[in-house]
Amino acid sequence: PASGGEASGGADAQEARREATEDAIERPLSLNEQRMDAVVSALRELGAQSVVDLGCGEGRLLGLLLKERGMGRLLGIDVSLRSLERAAERLNLERLPPTQRERVQLAQGALTYRDRRIDGFDAACAIEVIEHMDAPRLPAFEQALFGFARPRAVVITTPNSEYNVRFPGLPE
Repeated sequence: PASGGEASGGADAQEARREATEDAIERPLSLNEQRMDAVVSALRELGAQSVVDLGCGEGRLLGLLLKERGMGRLLGIDVSLRSLERAAERLNLERLPPTQRERVQLAQGALTYRDRRIDGFDAACAIEVIEHMDAPRLPAFEQALFGFARPRAVVITTPNSEYNVRFPGLPE
């Protein structure tokens, strides 16, 4: 038989779990999370069903898009093979059901060259990528994206502080 102390301990543990859950729900979103949510929202509003993530890194955006209803073909491109390996791990590509697995591809590539793999997408995203490019390479990126791939929409974000005013609650 349980003593009153054990029952109380169980109630305390349950209360602590409930408080931890509330704290997690109420914690402020990081700037990166706010940006990602804004990008997903923009893609949803655009009605994009196919998205190429240029400079996908470890696949954070792709993971969010895999959860979106109506999102079909997804392609993550990155110059770093190691980042692509991490993205495959983060997305659990090896364990995804075949119908989910068919929706997403990862590929190594440079964003400054024409690449037929990025042609024909509803939207292209470059999330916190463009600031890593050397200024002399930007015209090549522009031409590869807007002149060659020509997606219906392009979403580009940067971590520049002057744009933080778009996200309420951030320190000045």
